[in-house]
Amino acid sequence: MCSYIQNKSQSDQYLTFMLRDETFALGSADIIEVVDYGAITPVPHTPDTFCGVMNLRGNVISVVDLGLIIGLPIFAKSFNTSIVIVETLVEGEYLKAGGIVDAVQAVTYFDSAAMGPPPLLGMKINSDFIRGVLHCQDGYITILNIDKMLLTIETQITNERFSP
Repeated sequence: MCSYIQNKSQSDQYLTFMLRDETFALGSADIIEVVDYGAITPVPHTPDTFCGVMNLRGNVISVVDLGLIIGLPIFAKSFNTSIVIVETLVEGEYLKAGGIVDAVQAVTYFDSAAMGPPPLLGMKINSDFIRGVLHCQDGYITILNIDKMLLTIETQITNERFSP
């Protein structure tokens, strides 16, 4: 697939997953766990990208659709649909949230030096949401910036709540 490395001390660990027909990844440092797609309670007056909240062992977790955040079309949930639970620092506070993905693929080590910036033209995704791009034999894997994605959702929710 990509340039895997033998010396894992010089690499970063990533979770690869599918959003629509494309492969994406998140750094494993941001990920707490992956859970099966389950019951999500919608929250009124929130953007379409915010799916609602779920109960995870007694904790209320906000759930977003990662595909919709980056501008991909709506996807029908399937047996492979999962929720990736992440914890990240947003505006000075730790935020735990779930991101819906179409299918989880693998935990993989990539050489962080092989990651390049996103191309200036031709990307379907807002470049703020991209941490980098890895060139692979099969194409590219886009490494998402979950911090920026969740900050954008938080801003949208706040703006909807307080708009006249």
